[in-house]
Amino acid sequence: MTDFAFPKPVRAPRPPKPPKRKNRLRAKSRGVSRGPSKTAHARRTREWGRMAFVRTLPCAVSMAYCIVAGNRPGAPLPGPCYGHIECMHLGDRAGWRRCPDAETAPGCRAHHRDIDGQVGGRGKWYVALGREGQRAFRDELVSMASDAWESLGVAGRAHWDELAAASRAERRCA
Repeated sequence: MTDFAFPKPVRAPRPPKPPKRKNRLRAKSRGVSRGPSKTAHARRTREWGRMAFVRTLPCAVSMAYCIVAGNRPGAPLPGPCYGHIECMHLGDRAGWRRCPDAETAPGCRAHHRDIDGQVGGRGKWYVALGREGQRAFRDELVSMASDAWESLGVAGRAHWDELAAASRAERRCA
């Protein structure tokens, strides 16, 4: 038998692909609204004014620790504060999702890393509290920050909301 060489079929050139849609992160950074949630879960509520106010408060970890843990002999204590004040999201949410901004508290960078965990795990003083102690500690921190926020009154909270909105608008334009 003889082998016949069949010519390879010639394909027509493909039309060019349409440009890809911008991803959500780019759309968000340019101030474009992402629209309503496409899942059954609500988006977390944002309170920019409260977070700006919380960042002006001093680190409250040592005080809350003394309230929750008391004076237990031999218990490890939180270390000294260092680093700038951050908003610690301390609420309970499943799947490592952030809690609403209403459940934030002020904490220095060192204590924030001890509570949230870092390379090497959580701080020894936080682990020593145990599960229930950690929950009571987080609740105490959030209640301290909430009390300070509520003590501002309506006019004070509106002032911080305006400051945060102006700051966000500046960052968007820059």
